[in-house]
Order: sequence, then C-alpha cells, then structure tokens
Amino acid sequence: MGPKDVEWVLKQKHYSQLTFCHDKTFESMHGLGHVWVGGFMFVIRVSPNDPAFYLHHAFVDYLWEQFRKQKQTREERETQWATDTCNSLQGYDEQMKPFRLQNRDGLSNQYTDEWYEYEPVRHCTPAKPDCDSEYYFCDTKAWRCRSKVRKLHIIN
Repeated sequence: MGPKDVEWVLKQKHYSQLTFCHDKTFESMHGLGHVWVGGFMFVIRVSPNDPAFYLHHAFVDYLWEQFRKQKQTREERETQWATDTCNSLQGYDEQMKPFRLQNRDGLSNQYTDEWYEYEPVRHCTPAKPDCDSEYYFCDTKAWRCRSKVRKLHIIN
C-alpha cells in the first residue's frame, strides 16, 4: 500500500465504506500485499506462517485505527457496523470464528486503551529536514522519514 492508498482510506466517511460488501477497494489493497510478498503470504490458508503476515496486518490495523480516530467518536468506534453484510455470519452479534468472541468485540476501544498504541507518522520538509528520532532519517529526495538500516560489522 502506498501513500495514495492511505489517503483513500482516510477519505472515507463511514465504516461500511471500508467493508468488502460495500466497496472492495480496502480489502483489495490488503490482498495485494499478500500477492506482492508471495510464497506463504500468497496462499491465504497458510499466510500466517509467513513472518511478513504480521507486519502487513499491523499496518492494515494501523490504517484502521487512524480511520477510527479521525472519523468516529469514541462511542461510534464500538458500535458502528455495516448494516448490509455479505452473509449473516458477518453480523454485529455473530461469532468471530474460530474464536469465542463476537464480531462486535473486534471494535473494542480496550485494545488501544490498554494493550498497544501507534506512534504518529513522522514527517520532514525542506524547512525541517529532521525526523526527531534516532531510528529514522529524512530522505531529502522524497521528503519522507524512512527507517535507518544499521550496518553489521562481521568479525572474522
């Protein structure tokens, strides 16, 4: 997913616009990550066997959380649901198989209240060519903060 994809997600106004039955765009963006990585990631039933699966889904979750914070009130984050779903198993009160949770439990604010949080995206500009982090550098060709790569010194 690139910057334009992120922009598209954050332009949506309602949760249902990000669901497969209403608009396949977000799910397609997610799926293309699986295709691009290939290998185990390409085969959905075994994709969790690929370590890239968790990095990819952490980013999808990050986008989802940005949407929630920008477009929904705290209460809406836990109650807003698509009224028209592809089938009855995707209803708000249905079981989130194979877990002993209901689909609505996936909307809980508890996850980001108590278990994890996301750092804001860092930006740099010609006026401020610094990313304020020891882990990022400012790519002055694209004016984007990028992860630093550490060189390993192999001792013989």
